[in-house]
Amino acid sequence: MNNANDIPTAALEAFKESLSLQAKVITHADPGYEESIVRWADNAIKPAGLVVQVASAQDVSETIKFAVARHIPLVVKCGGHSTNGHSSTDGGIVIDLHQLRNVAVDAERKLIVSGGGALWRDVDAAAAEKGLATVGGTVNHTGVGGLTLGGGYGFLSGQYGLAIDNFVEAEIVLADGSIHTIDENRMPDLFWAIRGAGNKFGCVTKVRLLAGRAVFTYKAHDIPDKVWGGMLIYPPNQLDALVEASEELMQKSHPKSACLLGIARGPDGNPIIIAAPFYQGPESEAQAVFSGFLSLPYVVSTVQMRPYSDMNGLSNDAAPFGGRKMSTDANVRHMRPATFREAFNSFVQFTDPAIEGSVPGASKSVILVLLVPTAAIEARPKDSTAFAFRDPLIDVAVMSVWKDPKDDAKISEWARSLQKIFMKDGNPNRMYYNHSDGSEDSAKEVGSNYERLRELKAKYDSHDVFRSL
Repeated sequence: MNNANDIPTAALEAFKESLSLQAKVITHADPGYEESIVRWADNAIKPAGLVVQVASAQDVSETIKFAVARHIPLVVKCGGHSTNGHSSTDGGIVIDLHQLRNVAVDAERKLIVSGGGALWRDVDAAAAEKGLATVGGTVNHTGVGGLTLGGGYGFLSGQYGLAIDNFVEAEIVLADGSIHTIDENRMPDLFWAIRGAGNKFGCVTKVRLLAGRAVFTYKAHDIPDKVWGGMLIYPPNQLDALVEASEELMQKSHPKSACLLGIARGPDGNPIIIAAPFYQGPESEAQAVFSGFLSLPYVVSTVQMRPYSDMNGLSNDAAPFGGRKMSTDANVRHMRPATFREAFNSFVQFTDPAIEGSVPGASKSVILVLLVPTAAIEARPKDSTAFAFRDPLIDVAVMSVWKDPKDDAKISEWARSLQKIFMKDGNPNRMYYNHSDGSEDSAKEVGSNYERLRELKAKYDSHDVFRSL
Protein backbone atom coordinates (compact mmCIF):
# COMPACT_ATOMS: atom_id res chain seq x y z
CA MET A 1 0.00 0.00 0.00
CA ASN A 2 1.10 3.57 -0.64
CA ASN A 3 1.41 6.50 1.74
CA ALA A 4 -0.84 9.55 1.50
CA ASN A 5 2.11 11.76 2.42
CA ASP A 6 3.60 10.97 -1.00
CA ILE A 7 0.65 12.24 -3.06
CA PRO A 8 1.90 14.75 -5.67
CA THR A 9 0.75 18.31 -5.06
CA ALA A 10 -1.17 18.53 -8.34
CA ALA A 11 -3.06 15.31 -7.59
CA LEU A 12 -3.92 16.50 -4.09
CA GLU A 13 -5.23 19.81 -5.40
CA ALA A 14 -7.34 18.02 -8.00
CA PHE A 15 -8.78 15.80 -5.27
CA LYS A 16 -9.70 18.85 -3.19
CA GLU A 17 -11.47 20.33 -6.20
CA SER A 18 -13.62 17.19 -6.48
CA LEU A 19 -15.06 17.72 -3.00
CA SER A 20 -17.85 20.01 -1.81
CA LEU A 21 -17.06 23.51 -0.61
CA GLN A 22 -17.82 22.46 2.97
CA ALA A 23 -15.34 19.57 2.97
CA LYS A 24 -11.89 20.08 4.42
CA VAL A 25 -8.66 18.22 3.67
CA ILE A 26 -6.00 18.35 6.37
CA THR A 27 -2.36 17.32 5.94
CA HIS A 28 0.30 16.99 8.63
CA ALA A 29 1.50 20.49 7.74
CA ASP A 30 -1.90 22.14 8.21
CA PRO A 31 -3.28 23.86 11.33
CA GLY A 32 -5.60 21.54 13.21
CA TYR A 33 -3.82 18.35 12.16
CA GLU A 34 -2.90 17.22 15.68
CA GLU A 35 -6.47 17.80 16.85
CA SER A 36 -7.85 15.88 13.87
CA ILE A 37 -6.04 12.65 14.80
CA VAL A 38 -6.94 12.71 18.51
CA ARG A 39 -8.85 9.64 19.63
CA TRP A 40 -10.55 8.52 22.85
CA ALA A 41 -7.57 6.25 23.58
CA ASP A 42 -4.06 7.63 23.19
CA ASN A 43 -2.78 4.30 21.89
CA ALA A 44 -5.30 4.54 19.03
CA ILE A 45 -3.73 7.76 17.73
CA LYS A 46 -1.82 7.29 14.46
CA PRO A 47 -0.21 9.84 12.11
CA ALA A 48 -2.65 9.95 9.21
CA GLY A 49 -1.38 11.10 5.85
CA LEU A 50 -4.65 12.92 5.12
CA VAL A 51 -7.74 13.67 7.17
CA VAL A 52 -10.76 14.36 4.97
CA GLN A 53 -13.57 16.02 6.91
CA VAL A 54 -16.42 15.18 4.56
CA ALA A 55 -19.69 17.10 4.32
CA SER A 56 -21.75 14.72 2.17
CA ALA A 57 -22.01 11.17 0.93
CA GLN A 58 -20.58 12.35 -2.39
CA ASP A 59 -17.48 13.59 -0.54
CA VAL A 60 -17.12 10.12 0.95
CA SER A 61 -17.45 8.60 -2.51
CA GLU A 62 -14.79 10.85 -4.01
CA THR A 63 -12.43 10.10 -1.12
CA ILE A 64 -12.84 6.34 -1.44
CA LYS A 65 -12.27 6.42 -5.20
CA PHE A 66 -9.18 8.60 -4.74
CA ALA A 67 -7.71 6.28 -2.09
CA VAL A 68 -8.45 3.09 -4.03
CA ALA A 69 -7.00 4.45 -7.28
CA ARG A 70 -3.75 5.30 -5.50
CA HIS A 71 -3.67 2.15 -3.33
CA ILE A 72 -3.74 4.16 -0.12
CA PRO A 73 -5.29 2.59 3.00
CA LEU A 74 -8.31 4.36 4.45
CA VAL A 75 -10.40 4.25 7.61
CA VAL A 76 -13.64 5.85 8.77
CA LYS A 77 -13.90 7.91 11.95
CA CYS A 78 -17.13 8.87 13.70
CA GLY A 79 -16.70 9.23 17.47
CA GLY A 80 -13.17 7.81 17.55
CA HIS A 81 -13.93 5.52 20.48
CA SER A 82 -12.28 2.31 19.32
CA THR A 83 -9.28 1.35 21.44
CA ASN A 84 -7.87 -0.84 18.68
CA GLY A 85 -7.16 2.01 16.27
CA HIS A 86 -9.78 1.02 13.69
CA SER A 87 -10.59 4.70 13.09
CA SER A 88 -6.92 5.65 12.68
CA THR A 89 -4.25 4.99 10.07
CA ASP A 90 -0.48 5.39 9.83
CA GLY A 91 0.07 7.31 6.61
CA GLY A 92 -3.34 6.51 5.15
CA ILE A 93 -6.52 8.54 4.69
CA VAL A 94 -9.10 9.16 7.43
CA ILE A 95 -12.69 9.80 6.35
CA ASP A 96 -13.85 11.99 9.23
CA LEU A 97 -17.64 12.17 9.51
CA HIS A 98 -17.91 14.77 12.26
CA GLN A 99 -19.53 17.39 9.98
CA LEU A 100 -22.43 14.96 9.39
CA ARG A 101 -23.79 15.54 12.87
CA ASN A 102 -27.31 16.70 12.02
CA VAL A 103 -30.25 14.98 13.75
CA ALA A 104 -33.94 15.27 12.84
CA VAL A 105 -36.90 13.63 14.55
CA ASP A 106 -40.11 12.67 12.78
CA ALA A 107 -42.47 12.46 15.76
CA GLU A 108 -45.46 11.38 13.69
CA ARG A 109 -43.69 8.44 12.05
CA LYS A 110 -41.52 7.83 15.13
CA LEU A 111 -38.25 7.94 13.25
CA ILE A 112 -34.95 9.50 14.24
CA VAL A 113 -32.77 10.58 11.34
CA SER A 114 -29.14 11.06 12.30
CA GLY A 115 -26.05 12.11 10.42
CA GLY A 116 -23.32 9.48 10.32
CA GLY A 117 -21.01 11.67 12.38
CA ALA A 118 -23.46 12.32 15.23
CA LEU A 119 -22.75 11.35 18.81
CA TRP A 120 -25.33 9.64 20.97
CA ARG A 121 -25.82 12.77 23.04
CA ASP A 122 -26.95 14.55 19.86
CA VAL A 123 -29.51 11.82 19.18
CA ASP A 124 -30.70 11.60 22.79
CA ALA A 125 -31.21 15.36 23.10
CA ALA A 126 -33.08 15.75 19.81
CA ALA A 127 -35.35 12.77 20.49
CA ALA A 128 -36.08 13.92 24.04
CA GLU A 129 -37.56 17.17 22.73
CA LYS A 130 -40.29 15.09 21.06
CA GLY A 131 -40.77 12.67 23.96
CA LEU A 132 -38.97 9.89 22.10
CA ALA A 133 -35.87 7.74 22.43
CA THR A 134 -34.11 4.86 20.72
CA VAL A 135 -31.68 2.19 21.86
CA GLY A 136 -28.24 3.79 22.22
CA GLY A 137 -25.08 3.32 24.22
CA THR A 138 -24.52 3.97 27.91
CA VAL A 139 -21.77 6.56 27.26
CA ASN A 140 -23.14 9.41 25.20
CA HIS A 141 -19.95 10.80 23.66
CA THR A 142 -19.55 7.70 21.50
CA GLY A 143 -20.47 7.89 17.82
CA VAL A 144 -23.74 6.47 16.56
CA GLY A 145 -22.11 4.54 13.74
CA GLY A 146 -19.62 2.33 15.55
CA LEU A 147 -21.96 1.27 18.33
CA THR A 148 -24.87 0.59 16.00
CA LEU A 149 -22.97 -1.44 13.41
CA GLY A 150 -21.49 -3.66 16.13
CA GLY A 151 -24.86 -4.52 17.69
CA GLY A 152 -25.48 -1.95 20.39
CA TYR A 153 -26.68 -2.77 23.90
CA GLY A 154 -28.35 0.00 25.91
CA PHE A 155 -30.67 0.78 28.79
CA LEU A 156 -33.69 0.26 26.52
CA SER A 157 -32.58 -3.13 25.16
CA GLY A 158 -34.88 -5.01 27.52
CA GLN A 159 -37.86 -3.55 25.68
CA TYR A 160 -36.61 -2.86 22.18
CA GLY A 161 -33.63 -5.13 21.58
CA LEU A 162 -30.30 -3.99 20.20
CA ALA A 163 -29.52 -0.74 18.38
CA ILE A 164 -29.41 -2.71 15.11
CA ASP A 165 -32.95 -3.95 15.79
CA ASN A 166 -34.10 -0.32 15.68
CA PHE A 167 -31.99 0.58 12.66
CA VAL A 168 -34.32 0.64 9.66
CA GLU A 169 -32.41 2.15 6.75
CA ALA A 170 -28.87 3.11 5.81
CA GLU A 171 -27.01 5.05 3.23
CA ILE A 172 -23.71 3.36 2.50
CA VAL A 173 -20.78 4.16 0.26
CA LEU A 174 -19.12 1.01 -1.06
CA ALA A 175 -15.53 0.26 -2.01
CA ASP A 176 -16.14 1.31 -5.63
CA GLY A 177 -17.48 4.68 -4.49
CA SER A 178 -21.09 3.89 -5.34
CA ILE A 179 -23.75 5.28 -2.99
CA HIS A 180 -26.73 3.14 -2.02
CA THR A 181 -29.75 3.46 0.23
CA ILE A 182 -30.37 0.03 1.73
CA ASP A 183 -32.97 -1.57 3.99
CA GLU A 184 -34.88 -4.84 4.34
CA ASN A 185 -36.09 -4.54 0.72
CA ARG A 186 -33.24 -2.76 -1.05
CA MET A 187 -29.97 -4.75 -1.12
CA PRO A 188 -31.21 -6.78 1.86
CA ASP A 189 -28.09 -8.97 1.96
CA LEU A 190 -25.88 -5.94 2.54
CA PHE A 191 -28.30 -4.47 5.07
CA TRP A 192 -28.18 -7.82 6.88
CA ALA A 193 -24.37 -7.76 6.92
CA ILE A 194 -23.84 -4.28 8.32
CA ARG A 195 -26.13 -4.99 11.26
CA GLY A 196 -23.57 -6.65 13.50
CA ALA A 197 -20.42 -7.05 11.40
CA GLY A 198 -19.28 -3.50 12.03
CA ASN A 199 -17.50 -1.34 9.47
CA LYS A 200 -16.21 -4.13 7.23
CA PHE A 201 -18.44 -3.45 4.21
CA GLY A 202 -18.43 0.27 3.56
CA CYS A 203 -18.77 3.74 5.01
CA VAL A 204 -22.26 4.06 6.45
CA THR A 205 -23.22 7.68 6.31
CA LYS A 206 -26.66 6.30 6.64
CA VAL A 207 -30.10 5.89 5.43
CA ARG A 208 -31.56 8.80 3.63
CA LEU A 209 -30.38 12.23 2.74
CA LEU A 210 -31.43 15.03 5.05
CA ALA A 211 -30.71 18.55 3.80
CA GLY A 212 -28.29 17.01 1.33
CA ARG A 213 -26.43 15.02 3.96
CA ALA A 214 -26.27 11.34 4.66
CA VAL A 215 -27.95 10.00 7.77
CA PHE A 216 -28.85 7.06 10.03
CA THR A 217 -32.55 6.32 10.55
CA TYR A 218 -33.81 4.55 13.68
CA LYS A 219 -37.15 3.52 15.09
CA ALA A 220 -38.14 5.84 17.93
CA HIS A 221 -40.17 4.90 20.97
CA ASP A 222 -42.35 6.89 23.33
CA ILE A 223 -40.67 7.53 26.64
CA PRO A 224 -41.98 9.29 29.77
CA ASP A 225 -40.74 12.73 30.70
CA LYS A 226 -38.61 11.13 33.38
CA VAL A 227 -37.22 7.68 34.09
CA TRP A 228 -35.81 6.32 37.34
CA GLY A 229 -32.06 5.89 37.61
CA GLY A 230 -28.71 7.11 38.83
CA MET A 231 -25.58 5.90 40.58
CA LEU A 232 -25.23 3.83 43.73
CA ILE A 233 -21.76 3.47 45.26
CA TYR A 234 -21.07 0.55 47.59
CA PRO A 235 -18.11 -0.52 49.73
CA PRO A 236 -16.24 -3.66 48.58
CA ASN A 237 -17.75 -5.81 51.34
CA GLN A 238 -21.07 -5.67 49.48
CA LEU A 239 -19.72 -7.30 46.32
CA ASP A 240 -21.12 -10.78 46.90
CA ALA A 241 -24.54 -9.45 47.86
CA LEU A 242 -24.61 -7.16 44.82
CA VAL A 243 -23.74 -10.01 42.48
CA GLU A 244 -26.55 -12.05 44.02
CA ALA A 245 -28.92 -9.09 43.60
CA SER A 246 -27.81 -8.84 39.97
CA GLU A 247 -28.61 -12.50 39.35
CA GLU A 248 -32.03 -11.96 40.93
CA LEU A 249 -32.59 -8.95 38.65
CA MET A 250 -31.76 -11.02 35.59
CA GLN A 251 -34.13 -13.75 36.72
CA LYS A 252 -36.93 -11.19 37.13
CA SER A 253 -36.27 -10.17 33.53
CA HIS A 254 -38.41 -7.04 33.74
CA PRO A 255 -38.24 -5.48 30.27
CA LYS A 256 -38.28 -1.90 31.56
CA SER A 257 -35.20 -2.46 33.72
CA ALA A 258 -31.45 -2.43 33.15
CA CYS A 259 -28.38 -1.93 35.31
CA LEU A 260 -24.68 -1.28 34.93
CA LEU A 261 -22.53 -2.97 37.56
CA GLY A 262 -18.93 -1.85 37.86
CA ILE A 263 -15.73 -2.59 39.75
CA ALA A 264 -13.51 0.47 39.95
CA ARG A 265 -11.50 2.74 42.23
CA GLY A 266 -13.06 5.89 43.62
CA PRO A 267 -11.62 9.42 43.63
CA ASP A 268 -9.71 8.58 46.83
CA GLY A 269 -8.11 5.56 45.16
CA ASN A 270 -9.98 2.95 47.18
CA PRO A 271 -11.88 0.10 45.49
CA ILE A 272 -15.63 0.59 45.09
CA ILE A 273 -18.57 -1.21 43.54
CA ILE A 274 -20.82 0.90 41.31
CA ALA A 275 -24.38 0.18 40.28
CA ALA A 276 -26.30 2.32 37.80
CA PRO A 277 -29.90 1.07 37.91
CA PHE A 278 -32.41 2.12 35.27
CA TYR A 279 -36.17 1.74 35.12
CA GLN A 280 -38.58 3.16 32.57
CA GLY A 281 -41.50 3.75 34.87
CA PRO A 282 -42.58 5.25 38.19
CA GLU A 283 -40.35 5.27 41.24
CA SER A 284 -42.60 2.91 43.20
CA GLU A 285 -42.26 0.19 40.56
CA ALA A 286 -38.53 0.80 40.24
CA GLN A 287 -37.93 0.43 43.94
CA ALA A 288 -39.71 -2.92 43.93
CA VAL A 289 -37.71 -4.19 40.94
CA PHE A 290 -34.41 -3.04 42.47
CA SER A 291 -35.20 -3.92 46.08
CA GLY A 292 -32.19 -6.23 46.19
CA PHE A 293 -29.88 -3.30 45.46
CA LEU A 294 -31.62 -0.66 47.55
CA SER A 295 -31.70 -2.86 50.65
CA LEU A 296 -27.89 -3.02 50.74
CA PRO A 297 -25.87 -0.31 52.53
CA TYR A 298 -24.53 2.13 49.95
CA VAL A 299 -22.36 5.17 50.65
CA VAL A 300 -23.56 7.42 47.80
CA SER A 301 -26.82 7.56 45.86
CA THR A 302 -27.80 9.84 42.98
CA VAL A 303 -30.84 7.73 42.08
CA GLN A 304 -33.88 9.84 41.24
CA MET A 305 -36.45 10.49 38.54
CA ARG A 306 -34.56 12.14 35.67
CA PRO A 307 -34.77 12.64 31.88
CA TYR A 308 -33.78 9.54 29.91
CA SER A 309 -31.18 11.57 28.02
CA ASP A 310 -29.36 12.13 31.33
CA MET A 311 -28.94 8.39 31.92
CA ASN A 312 -26.64 7.92 28.96
CA GLY A 313 -24.28 10.55 30.35
CA LEU A 314 -23.90 9.11 33.84
CA SER A 315 -20.98 6.88 32.84
CA ASN A 316 -19.07 9.60 31.01
CA ASP A 317 -16.78 10.29 33.97
CA ALA A 318 -15.72 6.65 33.92
CA ALA A 319 -14.83 6.93 30.23
CA PRO A 320 -12.87 10.17 29.73
CA PHE A 321 -10.69 10.92 26.72
CA GLY A 322 -6.97 10.36 27.14
CA GLY A 323 -4.66 7.66 28.45
CA ARG A 324 -3.85 4.34 26.88
CA LYS A 325 -6.85 2.01 26.82
CA MET A 326 -7.63 -1.60 25.97
CA SER A 327 -11.13 -3.05 25.76
CA THR A 328 -11.41 -6.79 26.40
CA ASP A 329 -14.68 -8.66 26.08
CA ALA A 330 -15.94 -11.56 28.16
CA ASN A 331 -19.28 -13.03 29.15
CA VAL A 332 -20.91 -15.09 31.88
CA ARG A 333 -23.97 -17.30 31.99
CA HIS A 334 -24.88 -16.31 35.52
CA MET A 335 -23.87 -13.71 38.08
CA ARG A 336 -21.89 -15.88 40.52
CA PRO A 337 -20.24 -14.31 43.59
CA ALA A 338 -17.20 -16.62 43.39
CA THR A 339 -16.44 -15.53 39.82
CA PHE A 340 -16.69 -11.84 40.60
CA ARG A 341 -14.78 -12.18 43.85
CA GLU A 342 -11.87 -13.74 41.95
CA ALA A 343 -11.99 -10.94 39.37
CA PHE A 344 -12.28 -8.30 42.09
CA ASN A 345 -9.22 -9.62 43.94
CA SER A 346 -7.21 -9.54 40.72
CA PHE A 347 -8.42 -6.00 40.01
CA VAL A 348 -7.53 -4.72 43.47
CA GLN A 349 -4.04 -6.19 43.39
CA PHE A 350 -3.15 -5.15 39.86
CA THR A 351 -4.49 -1.58 40.07
CA ASP A 352 -2.99 -0.73 43.49
CA PRO A 353 -0.47 2.08 42.87
CA ALA A 354 1.15 1.37 46.24
CA ILE A 355 2.37 -2.07 45.16
CA GLU A 356 5.93 -2.13 43.87
CA GLY A 357 6.04 -2.69 40.13
CA SER A 358 2.44 -1.62 39.60
CA VAL A 359 1.42 -0.10 36.28
CA PRO A 360 1.07 3.71 36.41
CA GLY A 361 -2.46 4.80 35.55
CA ALA A 362 -3.97 1.32 35.93
CA SER A 363 -6.06 2.56 38.87
CA LYS A 364 -8.37 4.18 36.29
CA SER A 365 -9.30 0.76 34.88
CA VAL A 366 -12.83 -0.56 35.32
CA ILE A 367 -14.80 -3.77 34.91
CA LEU A 368 -18.33 -3.18 33.61
CA VAL A 369 -21.29 -5.54 33.38
CA LEU A 370 -24.47 -4.51 31.55
CA LEU A 371 -27.48 -6.29 32.98
CA VAL A 372 -30.34 -6.18 30.50
CA PRO A 373 -33.24 -8.61 30.07
CA THR A 374 -32.58 -10.53 26.87
CA ALA A 375 -36.08 -11.59 25.78
CA ALA A 376 -36.41 -8.79 23.21
CA ILE A 377 -32.93 -9.54 21.86
CA GLU A 378 -33.59 -13.29 21.67
CA ALA A 379 -36.99 -12.76 20.02
CA ARG A 380 -35.32 -12.31 16.65
CA PRO A 381 -33.81 -15.37 14.90
CA LYS A 382 -30.03 -15.63 15.21
CA ASP A 383 -29.66 -15.32 11.45
CA SER A 384 -31.91 -12.26 11.13
CA THR A 385 -28.86 -9.98 11.29
CA ALA A 386 -25.11 -10.51 11.23
CA PHE A 387 -25.16 -10.17 15.03
CA ALA A 388 -25.46 -13.84 15.96
CA PHE A 389 -25.33 -13.77 19.75
CA ARG A 390 -29.00 -13.53 20.60
CA ASP A 391 -28.68 -15.49 23.80
CA PRO A 392 -29.09 -14.99 27.56
CA LEU A 393 -25.38 -14.55 28.24
CA ILE A 394 -24.30 -11.44 30.13
CA ASP A 395 -21.63 -9.24 28.55
CA VAL A 396 -18.62 -8.17 30.62
CA ALA A 397 -16.21 -5.45 29.46
CA VAL A 398 -12.75 -5.04 30.95
CA MET A 399 -11.56 -1.50 30.23
CA SER A 400 -7.86 -1.36 31.04
CA VAL A 401 -6.23 2.06 31.37
CA TRP A 402 -2.54 2.91 31.70
CA LYS A 403 0.01 5.57 30.78
CA ASP A 404 3.25 4.16 29.37
CA PRO A 405 3.66 2.12 26.16
CA LYS A 406 6.28 0.00 27.92
CA ASP A 407 3.45 -1.51 29.98
CA ASP A 408 1.38 -2.58 26.97
CA ALA A 409 2.29 -6.26 27.28
CA LYS A 410 1.74 -6.33 31.03
CA ILE A 411 -1.72 -4.77 30.65
CA SER A 412 -2.66 -7.20 27.89
CA GLU A 413 -1.61 -10.18 30.00
CA TRP A 414 -3.69 -8.97 32.95
CA ALA A 415 -6.75 -8.26 30.81
CA ARG A 416 -6.54 -11.74 29.31
CA SER A 417 -6.31 -13.24 32.78
CA LEU A 418 -9.53 -11.47 33.76
CA GLN A 419 -11.15 -12.63 30.55
CA LYS A 420 -10.30 -16.23 31.46
CA ILE A 421 -11.80 -15.82 34.93
CA PHE A 422 -15.14 -14.75 33.48
CA MET A 423 -15.09 -17.16 30.55
CA LYS A 424 -14.97 -20.14 32.92
CA ASP A 425 -18.69 -19.44 33.31
CA GLY A 426 -19.22 -18.14 29.79
CA ASN A 427 -18.67 -18.89 26.12
CA PRO A 428 -15.08 -18.29 24.96
CA ASN A 429 -16.18 -18.41 21.31
CA ARG A 430 -18.51 -15.44 21.73
CA MET A 431 -17.01 -11.95 21.45
CA TYR A 432 -19.12 -8.79 21.43
CA TYR A 433 -17.73 -6.77 18.52
CA ASN A 434 -17.94 -3.40 20.27
CA HIS A 435 -15.90 -4.60 23.26
CA SER A 436 -13.35 -6.64 21.34
CA ASP A 437 -9.79 -5.33 21.05
CA GLY A 438 -9.52 -6.59 17.48
CA SER A 439 -7.02 -9.35 18.25
CA GLU A 440 -9.61 -12.12 18.31
CA ASP A 441 -10.56 -14.32 15.38
CA SER A 442 -13.35 -12.63 13.40
CA ALA A 443 -15.35 -15.84 13.62
CA LYS A 444 -15.70 -15.24 17.36
CA GLU A 445 -17.22 -11.81 16.67
CA VAL A 446 -19.89 -13.01 14.25
CA GLY A 447 -20.39 -16.64 15.29
CA SER A 448 -22.47 -18.85 13.03
CA ASN A 449 -22.82 -16.07 10.44
CA TYR A 450 -19.12 -16.11 9.55
CA GLU A 451 -19.34 -18.08 6.28
CA ARG A 452 -22.21 -15.99 4.93
CA LEU A 453 -20.33 -12.82 5.79
CA ARG A 454 -17.25 -14.08 3.96
CA GLU A 455 -19.36 -14.53 0.82
CA LEU A 456 -20.80 -11.03 1.13
CA LYS A 457 -17.36 -9.57 1.80
CA ALA A 458 -16.17 -11.10 -1.48
CA LYS A 459 -19.22 -9.61 -3.22
CA TYR A 460 -19.04 -6.06 -1.88
CA ASP A 461 -15.40 -5.51 -0.83
CA SER A 462 -13.23 -8.24 -2.30
CA HIS A 463 -10.03 -6.18 -1.99
CA ASP A 464 -10.51 -5.30 1.70
CA VAL A 465 -10.74 -1.56 1.15
CA PHE A 466 -12.49 -1.55 4.51
CA ARG A 467 -11.61 -3.75 7.48
CA SER A 468 -10.90 -7.37 6.62
CA LEU A 469 -13.16 -10.11 7.94
